[in-house]
Amino acid sequence: MDTTRKPADLSPKTASDLHRYSVFADEEFISDIASLTAFERTSPADDRIPGIRAAISDRFWISVADIKKYQLSQVIYLEHQTSSATLDMNLQEKAFSIVFSPHTTRAELLEQWLKFEVIRESLFPVRPTKRKPPENPKLLYAVFKERQRGHTFAEIFERYQTGKLQDYTGSTVQHSSEDSLEAYYHKFAPSDPNA
Repeated sequence: MDTTRKPADLSPKTASDLHRYSVFADEEFISDIASLTAFERTSPADDRIPGIRAAISDRFWISVADIKKYQLSQVIYLEHQTSSATLDMNLQEKAFSIVFSPHTTRAELLEQWLKFEVIRESLFPVRPTKRKPPENPKLLYAVFKERQRGHTFAEIFERYQTGKLQDYTGSTVQHSSEDSLEAYYHKFAPSDPNA
């Protein structure tokens, strides 16, 4: 029995959800959160923790609540493993599965499924929207990362055209001008949660 979920089943529908999904799969974000979590474990009462969390929020343009949801999902995932049925999450590949042995009971499978649903709902809430989602969320996130690094749209467009845009390996024919790329980005750009 294959219980692997396809990415389409988990895909967020709004531009802000797609941005959050990209952040949660970003290696730099995962590393920052791992460092934050380790710091919180060694110094749980340290007054710098909210500032660190706020800095991560500012860096990736997600809310502090989103960071806490992500951390909570990791705690739920790690602390609720069973010996015969485990929840397996791979955010880089957008893959979620329940792994089980031949001796796993139905109750154990259902228990893991319920935990999976809680994690999926908290990380990737599906919100109905009339607005069409962006066609190329990976390009949007790559442009977002370049903007965070301080690059201009002219520099970003040049890298896009030559196929050298960091964090993006998709097609380069969608936008034929800097203005087109900039307009596409601004149409779906994430909003600063602290603004």
